Amino acid sequence: MSSKFILILLGLFLAAFTGAERNIVNHDNNVKLKWKDFQGTPDPDINAKAISYVGFQMGFKGTARQDSLIIVVEAFFDRSTSWYSGDTSAYILSHEQTHFDITELYARKLKQSIQGATLTYKNYQSVLRELEKNAHKSMNTADSVYDIATDFSRLPEEQKKWNTNIQKDLANMSVFATDTFKVPVKF
Repeated sequence: MSSKFILILLGLFLAAFTGAERNIVNHDNNVKLKWKDFQGTPDPDINAKAISYVGFQMGFKGTARQDSLIIVVEAFFDRSTSWYSGDTSAYILSHEQTHFDITELYARKLKQSIQGATLTYKNYQSVLRELEKNAHKSMNTADSVYDIATDFSRLPEEQKKWNTNIQKDLANMSVFATDTFKVPVKF
């Protein structure tokens, strides 16, 4: 029920642009996780009913010499490392879905930050790296607070509040739902 985050630095996203295969599910508000998405092997040393390995990745195409960048930010769920042990209730799956939704929320916040940043030919790489690092840190904090507040899903009323609030937050940031967007770069 706790969640670990795969932090992928800006440069590592290049594999996605070269077609490298990964066993991931990208976040989609219209498609929810299913137990068959949890394909990893349970860790007997972890006292949890399920573990979701989620994160977001960022990359860009183009060059600053073109006066703009095409940015891609995607929240993902890693099927091959996420697992469950025993309990396949809809309630536990919902808890894991909210981990994924929190990840998407912070991916959207990153997109908002990028679109509000002033990028120049000289600073765009360092600014993007710093924004991504801060978004990952905030996401990890929010995810930890979520598990503590819900006692790892054992508090149904708190779980319900979190599910509702995260859905509201996602709806409020729906303008940032698109994974690919263009930003200007000044010389």
